[in-house]
Amino acid sequence: MEYIVAGDFNCKVGSRFYKNFKNLMTENQLVCSDSNKLSGAYTYSNSDQSCVSWIDHILCTNLLDSIIYELKVLYDYIVSDHKPLSVTFCNLMDSVVYKKFQSDEFVFTRRCWNDVDDLTMSQYSTYLDQLLQNVTVPRELLVCLSSCSCCIDDSHHQIMDDYYRQVMKSVESAVNVYIPCKKSADCTYNVPGWNDYVHDKHSDAHNAYFEWLYTGKPRCGYVFYRMQRTRATFKLALRYCRQQELQFRADACAANLSNKDPIKFWQSVKKNSNSRATKYASTIGNVSGDDNIAEMWKNHFQQLYNSVPCDNDAKVVKNLLSTMSDQKLSVCLADVASAINKQKKGKCSGPDGIHNEAYMYGGIRLATHICILFNLFLVHSFLPDSFMNSIIIPLVKCKAGNLSDISNYRAITLSNAITKILESVLLEYVNDKVAAVDSQFGFKSGHSTSLCTLSFKHTVQYYTSRGSHVFVCFADFSKAFDRVNYWKLFRQLLDHGLSAQIVSLLAFWYSHQHVCVRWRSVMSSPFTVGNGTKQGGVLSPCLFNCYVRDLIIAVMSTKIGCNIGGLFTNIFAYADDIVLLAPSWRALQYLINKLADCAFNIDMLCNVEKTVCMVFPPMDRRKAVMSVFPCFKLNDIELIYVNEFKYLGHIINNDERDDKDVLREVRAMFTRTNILARRFSLCSVSVKIILHFLDRFASAFMEWNCGVVILHVLLIGYDHVILSA
Repeated sequence: MEYIVAGDFNCKVGSRFYKNFKNLMTENQLVCSDSNKLSGAYTYSNSDQSCVSWIDHILCTNLLDSIIYELKVLYDYIVSDHKPLSVTFCNLMDSVVYKKFQSDEFVFTRRCWNDVDDLTMSQYSTYLDQLLQNVTVPRELLVCLSSCSCCIDDSHHQIMDDYYRQVMKSVESAVNVYIPCKKSADCTYNVPGWNDYVHDKHSDAHNAYFEWLYTGKPRCGYVFYRMQRTRATFKLALRYCRQQELQFRADACAANLSNKDPIKFWQSVKKNSNSRATKYASTIGNVSGDDNIAEMWKNHFQQLYNSVPCDNDAKVVKNLLSTMSDQKLSVCLADVASAINKQKKGKCSGPDGIHNEAYMYGGIRLATHICILFNLFLVHSFLPDSFMNSIIIPLVKCKAGNLSDISNYRAITLSNAITKILESVLLEYVNDKVAAVDSQFGFKSGHSTSLCTLSFKHTVQYYTSRGSHVFVCFADFSKAFDRVNYWKLFRQLLDHGLSAQIVSLLAFWYSHQHVCVRWRSVMSSPFTVGNGTKQGGVLSPCLFNCYVRDLIIAVMSTKIGCNIGGLFTNIFAYADDIVLLAPSWRALQYLINKLADCAFNIDMLCNVEKTVCMVFPPMDRRKAVMSVFPCFKLNDIELIYVNEFKYLGHIINNDERDDKDVLREVRAMFTRTNILARRFSLCSVSVKIILHFLDRFASAFMEWNCGVVILHVLLIGYDHVILSA
């Protein structure tokens, strides 16, 4: 076995430990490569350069020592007292194997779009326009666009793939030329206050050192003393910044607040508070090693996203699509330009490494090529493989929980930015044909979890105030989004009258997409997806609402359960969080059975262990029928009763009091204000002045949003925490 040992041994030739150092090399059959190949070097110097020594070494086996190409001391690094040793080997590895996905190596590059000025952005747009002038639309594809029907010629698929690659290559080339790469923010050597206190002193010390180096390293004279003085000044400023690190970080956070950028302010607070939190575990599910963990996640998600049998449904939809013929659909340039402008800046790029900003500033010629591509996709019901590539990244749900537990992770999916543009275009057509029901509050503009909870509470209060019980069932579904049978979804879209061209394109997209899992820097092998909606897709919320729409309508159509003025309020839903309401025990049991039957028809699984029931007694206790009721059953399994349940982030009690919900908000406020108090406890006077205005603003905000009693409780806790800072 060949190995190398490098570091600070605190031992130089002739020192009292040098004999032990030689014994260490002899026992392990090592040689000191730096001593053999260098002379007159040093790896340590004090602040004023008055004392230097050679105490850092590189030890390696004879074979490695024989293939050393270059070994040197990096004297130009002056941040530390120790000078780094650099060693370069020749033919250290015979071959390097890179993990690839669909024959393309993934390279994740972060671009500084926010730091690009208007001139550079204009140059990027002009250069991209010049590149796209050399990209021509193949004549065969133009014939397809001018035709009145869809094209079924499979030979066009490769031509479309080549055309797509040419357009994307032009965008990538323009980005590489004009958009700088972003340096990693997770750097150990990031020093707060560097630009204000250290940068100029570091430049002086750097110049003085090289001047001293070029003059032959004199030990006296003006050049030597200038090198000593600038170096000592730099070290003093650096030491000061490290001592005042917390204050400088607090000042930076306060600067974001004074610049009226609350989003960046809270992001910086969160980042500083979680800077020491562990992001990755070395062992997950009894599996260790990044390669093994990546494959473990791949097997986990492959099983999850292929857990619903759908072969028969696929045959039915494909037969329907083959027999349907509707008017040819075309996307206009205005639709594409509008979809591009709707994209958000600052989002992570997909597998192709192209960000949203590349399309937003790409110009009209790029939008024209994208429009042509989208129309070709619709005409051929085909998408290139590189277009559909996606990456799943497991993220920790609770950093304070067990990081080795698979259930403590959630998955996010990175898709190419251009796929979001296509989904934004298709979303307008889907929304025109599929309208969400009133009882569905999820993924709808102007709706929120608070509105859903408030509607639920008002319905309960309406009945209990009139002397009636209210029986409630909070239904929980296992992996509702991940278990969507998308072939049944496509059948529903066709039934709602959506264009067969769009459904055919979605069917090809979902059934041919390949995804892989990225764990740290390791990429797993790809796998296909048989069920589930696209994580993070623009269309996914609308498609899921369509998927559960018939279920909600079926429950409402029973005309059993709670209703107010003839409007049935027997079901409320926020995405997959569904609650059933009825004024009688038998009515709720009927609704539970109906919900279970409808869920079974669309392959949704009710989680019996997490589905619970609650009984709200009438406000007038004399009108209560009984205090104990039989258990409800779901799929012949008894459901438990609870007196308290957390629904959509709000605590629901069967006594209809909001005390615990208010207490939850108070605790959340204490947590946030304690974070601020701890973060800014050592801040400068200017930051404390800003916090004083924050205190007054928060008090006014709570007074405007809260009632008198709740305001009193919140203000007492808030003042207690802020004043203690």
